[in-house]
Amino acid sequence: MTASFAVQIKEEIVRNDSLIKVFEWKKSEGGYLEKIYEYKGKKLPDYKFKTLEKEKLGLSELEGKPVFIDLWFTSCSPCIAKFPELNKIAKKYKEEVHFVAITFDSSPEVEKLLEKQHLDFLHLIDARPFLEEIGQQLYPKYVLLDKSGKVVFINESFKSVEKKELTKVIDDALKSN
Repeated sequence: MTASFAVQIKEEIVRNDSLIKVFEWKKSEGGYLEKIYEYKGKKLPDYKFKTLEKEKLGLSELEGKPVFIDLWFTSCSPCIAKFPELNKIAKKYKEEVHFVAITFDSSPEVEKLLEKQHLDFLHLIDARPFLEEIGQQLYPKYVLLDKSGKVVFINESFKSVEKKELTKVIDDALKSN
């Protein structure tokens, strides 16, 4: 039996001009903790996201190429620690795959972090309603959509994923119709 660990937001506290996020570690043995896994083989809801450039974008607009999605947030150090490796994968497939980072954080929070820690992805922000709808709770998480927009791969948060495994999954998505 395998166990995996991930970060989950337990509580958000607003005090004066501050937002305090309380986190906890979650452990899953065997099964999955989240509703997002029910989307495997299906399309995610076509939510209209805000980009950092203040435009609107739906996932259906990205169909035709596989879409690699990084689900993360600015206070998640395990999420940020993965940025260098994710940038290498994005560089390798930049012409063939859309690379998208989705967070519930606001534009100022994301922009501030990206000044220090670059992630060469399209950034979709303020996505809390979407993340709640798909049942996303544990971070970081990677989701791969095939060319038609169906979920073909979900990496359970802290579970180790080798670059080799990710490139194989992306290569398979590129070969499919």
